[in-house]
Order: sequence, then structure tokens, then C-alpha cells
Amino acid sequence: MNFVSDIMFRVIRRLISAESGESFSFVPSKRQTFPRMPGMVDFYVHIPYCRNHCRWCPYNTRPYCDDEFPSFFENLLSEVRQVISAGALLYGKSLYIGGGTPTCTGRFLLDFIDCLVKDFGSPSTIAVETSVDELTLDMISGLKASGVAQLSIGVQSFNGKRLQSLGRVVHQTKATDILKSVAHAEFENVNVDLMHDVQRHSLADLGEDIHCAADNGADQITIYPLFRFFTSRGVCMPQIIRRRRFYSFLWNIMQSNGYVPVSVWSFCRPDAIRKFSSVQRRLFVGLGPGAATSLEGLFAFNTFDCKAWMQRISSRLPAYSLEMPISANMRALYDLYWDMYELHLPKVVSEKLIRNRLLNFIAQGAQFLGLCDDDETLTQRGAFWIHLMQNQYVLNYINKVWSASMRTPFPNMIRL
Repeated sequence: MNFVSDIMFRVIRRLISAESGESFSFVPSKRQTFPRMPGMVDFYVHIPYCRNHCRWCPYNTRPYCDDEFPSFFENLLSEVRQVISAGALLYGKSLYIGGGTPTCTGRFLLDFIDCLVKDFGSPSTIAVETSVDELTLDMISGLKASGVAQLSIGVQSFNGKRLQSLGRVVHQTKATDILKSVAHAEFENVNVDLMHDVQRHSLADLGEDIHCAADNGADQITIYPLFRFFTSRGVCMPQIIRRRRFYSFLWNIMQSNGYVPVSVWSFCRPDAIRKFSSVQRRLFVGLGPGAATSLEGLFAFNTFDCKAWMQRISSRLPAYSLEMPISANMRALYDLYWDMYELHLPKVVSEKLIRNRLLNFIAQGAQFLGLCDDDETLTQRGAFWIHLMQNQYVLNYINKVWSASMRTPFPNMIRL
């Protein structure tokens, strides 16, 4: 984000939020105890290990090292017990396990899930991220036996040359065969992640990958344009005209294949039991290095450094490195953002929002301009503008916070 656009967004942010710049700052955490948890709450578990690190991946990852798995999962269970002692209840809520590639830890992951369910009760659903080469037949049956209901498979592309151009290791296993095996196991939802390099790949290439995912049993398909994080210019994004063509093509081809939009990037079969999502949870507890926690008055990140995280948890201390206090107004803004990300723009926004009159006026204007239907659902045009807002605003925030967190285990204050 250049200087002019940065100033512009700060002005717009202040106008819409009525919050000062101080409200959008992460400060170093000084907590010696876990905050009081609100009872039943969603759990997000971050397992950073990955056999191959894609050069475009912004997530907190760590090279595969099976010697570390015993101590890592021992500390992960300890962190679970600590948040349970602080009042968190997993029973009846969702458990999402991301990374990294959690399934590369093999039996350790399955034992961890079994232990959680046995000791703390069954979640309403268990979702796990994985990749093509990690989904052996034994792993598929193991996940199913452990109660995993939703899988997200990082395919990125079914074409070897496109995978190579993305900097991704070419699948050793045929992705279509894996999808057929997973479909046969009858999970509630199988999501296929695809990555499209708008600069290098054609829309025909994208269509080929979408058809391949649809024809091989994907309940949901999530497609991202390629962004490059941690560059000298911030997040490197494709030109807006190319993104507009990409998004229009994406929206139309997904609907022609019988999928309906459920978020800015995701499209689901109408008969899927439930949609798959890693981000559309409002209150959740984050476990593992780099995981985020979102509670009523608090947003916090665990330290991204695996060794520092283990040391904190072994000492029975929270592993938070950064915190942001969240006011009722900020929480309402957060919820409104995720409403729009899920393609819903309410005609009447929450009264908790200080600028509710202005935001109601904007919502009415969006409907007048055809960005939103009468039933408060964003149209293709509206979804594209949310996509742009996320690109220019949220992704740059992620770039700033995560790059600082990867440089040092406990960063100084970060102003967004």
C-alpha cells in the first residue's frame, strides 16, 4: 500500500469506525494468566509443520521435523487444558485444525483429536486442512474414524506445469484419485483449494481446474488469485482490471457448474450438509504458534516462534505475543465485515456501531447501485468490491503483523 492510498484508507477508516488510530494497534502482551473464557467457544488449532513451503504462502509454517512432534503435541494438549481451566468449553462447538499441513504429523494428529474428544467432549464439527500427498488411504480412514467431518485439500492446480509456475511441488499422487477416495469416505464437506496466477495463467486454465474439481466430487471449491506477501511494496497484487475479469469469470463458471457462492472466495454445492470455512468464526480460542484468539474484548496472537511458544506453555503462561483491546463498536465492525465476507449486507446495521446512521446510508446506497439484492445478499458486483476492500485493507494488515511476528518472537507495538 503506497503512502497516498495508506492515508486515504486511514481517513476512511476513521470516518466509518469513529475510532482513533490507537484502537487499531497491537501492543505487546504482558499477561501472566489466560483471560476468562466465555464457555462454549470455537477452537482453532495451528500446526505449523509442512514438508514443502510454497514461496507464496504467508502462513506461519515450520519445516517438517518428526523429532519435534512428541514435545509439540504434549505442549498443545497442555495449552488446551489451560484454556479449559480458564472457562473454555469445546463441546458442541467447532474444532478447526489448520497449518502448515496438519496431516503431515500422521498418527500424532489423530491421537491429539482422539484425546480432545475423549477428555473435553465432542465438537459439533471437526475440520482439518490437508494436501494431496498427505491423504493416503490410511490417513483418510484415520481421519474419518477420529470424527473429522470436513476436509480442505490444498490442490491449487491439477496441472503439473501450473503447479510448477506457482512454486508448488508437483503432486506425487494423482489428485483426482485422491478426491475420488475422499468422496467414497463420505465426509460432510470436502473443500478443494485452487490457486490462480492472474498474471500468468489464462481463464481457460482456471476453468479446466474448476471442472476437474467439480467432476471429482468437491462439495465446495475455494479459489484465490495469487498474492505475494512480504515484498518491499507490501502485498503484491494483480492489476485491478485482470482481477475484475477473473472474478466475473469465476462467479459465472461456478454457478454454471451448480455451485452457489457462500463467501467472497468460496462456492458450495446446494446439497452440502454445511459449508467449510477457516475464518468465518466470530469468537474463538487459538492454540499453537501463530494462532489468533478472538474474544468479546480482546484480539490476540500467539507468538509465531515454535520454541518460544513451547517455553511459554511449559511455564503455564499464555503464549500471546500481541494484543488488541476490542470495544463494543470494534466488535460490531468486525462482525459486519464478516457478514459482508459471507455476502450478507444487512439493511439495518447493529445499533452498537457508533456510525450506524452513516453505515445504514451506505447499505441503502449499495442496494440502489445493484451491489446488494432485496434479500440483503451481495451480488457479483458487491462481492467484487468486498474482495477489493479485503485486498487493499485487510491483507496489508496481515502482511504487517505477520511479517513482524516472523522476525521476532515478541514484536513491539504495531500500528495498523
